[in-house]
Amino acid sequence: MEVTDPYDDRADPWFVTNGLLVVELMTGQLQLGNTAFEARAPAEVNVAGDANDPNAPTYASFMNLRSPYTGPEPVTLTQQINRAGTVTHDERFAAYGATVSQYAGDTGHWIATPFWEFMTATGVIWQNDDWAIDAMFSNPYYATGFPLTEPYWATVALKGVPTDVLMQCFERRCLTWTPTNPEGWKAEAGNVGLHYYLWRYGKLPPRPVG
Repeated sequence: MEVTDPYDDRADPWFVTNGLLVVELMTGQLQLGNTAFEARAPAEVNVAGDANDPNAPTYASFMNLRSPYTGPEPVTLTQQINRAGTVTHDERFAAYGATVSQYAGDTGHWIATPFWEFMTATGVIWQNDDWAIDAMFSNPYYATGFPLTEPYWATVALKGVPTDVLMQCFERRCLTWTPTNPEGWKAEAGNVGLHYYLWRYGKLPPRPVG
């Protein structure tokens, strides 16, 4: 998370935000200041699944898929991405029934229905000094940012087991949907902080003592 302007209005919900880490990971542009960047290779870090899966898509796999989508509205999502960033169609994925719900005009990409439901979910929150049922985020893009790509399927290793996962990268997080997971755990936000640390420092962060 980041504070981009410490002199800004602290009551503004956007005073503290999640950094645009996925943008850096996908483009290789390591941000060192407001306008200072260091050019690196895009991150060869798996977006989802086991970290040592040699076939899973990485952030680098999505680098060339950021152009705005200009085709017709997708009906059922069957696009599949591999580690090389090649996109193909596999009708096998149609059985999961994943569609799109929202078009983000700011970046020109459709958002998969499972992710839009995750981003607009309601639940118990602390509001006005009391518990209430309301939207988890006042703005659905607050935690994720706008989508950078279309949603794609991939078959990745999860604890060594080949598993179908729908994934979509946004500016701040990549979201995944695993239809075979238990209810409540199908849509998840990837551990972009760990992925960023691995890319930036080339190693795992130190474990806390105690």
